[in-house]
Amino acid sequence: MKKPNIIFDTDMGNDVDDALAQVLLHSFVQDGTAEICAMIVNKGCRPAPAFVDLLNRFCGRDDIEIGWCADGPTPEEGLFLRPVLDAADGALPYDPAKKEWPDAVTVLRRRLAAIPDGTGVYVSIGFLTALAGLLKSGPDEISPLSGVELAARKLRLVSLMAGNFDPVILRNPDPDNKEFNVSQDIPAAQQVTLLCPVPLIFSGFEVGIQIRFPREAVKSGMDWCEFHPLKEAYARYVCLEHDRPLWDLTSLLYAVFPDQDWFDLSEPGRVTFRDCGHPEFIPDISGRHRHLILKPDRIPEMIDIFTSGCTAVFDSLSGGAENRSRDFTVKSV
Repeated sequence: MKKPNIIFDTDMGNDVDDALAQVLLHSFVQDGTAEICAMIVNKGCRPAPAFVDLLNRFCGRDDIEIGWCADGPTPEEGLFLRPVLDAADGALPYDPAKKEWPDAVTVLRRRLAAIPDGTGVYVSIGFLTALAGLLKSGPDEISPLSGVELAARKLRLVSLMAGNFDPVILRNPDPDNKEFNVSQDIPAAQQVTLLCPVPLIFSGFEVGIQIRFPREAVKSGMDWCEFHPLKEAYARYVCLEHDRPLWDLTSLLYAVFPDQDWFDLSEPGRVTFRDCGHPEFIPDISGRHRHLILKPDRIPEMIDIFTSGCTAVFDSLSGGAENRSRDFTVKSV
């Protein structure tokens, strides 16, 4: 199977695991196991796409197109976006407050139209606002295909961190235990499960809560450069004495390595979201929806992959001063 062209769709700024997942994706690209088609920011906060761009540049890439949902949910800046951008003084060649970010659906249609059929893998680790917008879009000057037709032709699957499929939660949909990514734009989640023409693989809240990023990897594994934006974001979000759950990284791992048996899969079925935001899962042999089931014995291996990927020294940064800024200079050994 050809390496996936990843569309990375994030609500960057609401949790630091989005930033961990983004750097992990770059490590997969560096290892030759994935390509990046585009990045989408569905959080309606201007520093969010700027932070995504900062991390891309930190990982040696300034060529990745970023689309933004300017009217997306959660416009609050959060705990780490602005402080890390401010701390990275000199790392960006522009003022992120003045940069214009193209519309997310326009970027999705443009980038999907440009890739070979069946190679796209959509990784949604935030709200489903942009994906719903794509699926509802009609033909335009970019492509004569509707959004549903474009997704059917270009995407292989959608791997998404959304919902909670713990059997206890499914039986008792209490409003107090709604999953965040769904609850912030419930209509979008309902539209995606109804319209998406390719398999949807859900990684629920119950999966990532059991996998935690080791704090020591942040403290000692991200000290290879003078200023590490991921380490700074982690410290500002949860402090360096906390092992953060890794919800988003599970969806990315499955998207890149769906055949490597990291998880069990539920039986096929159909997922719908109630108006309160809770999922319903109806078994159906012809259904295109499944959810991940954690294999406890694989957790140590997954943590090793996540740790090594998030603490990687990127080739473009360690390979010459022309490819890195003053702030990202690799420490001399």
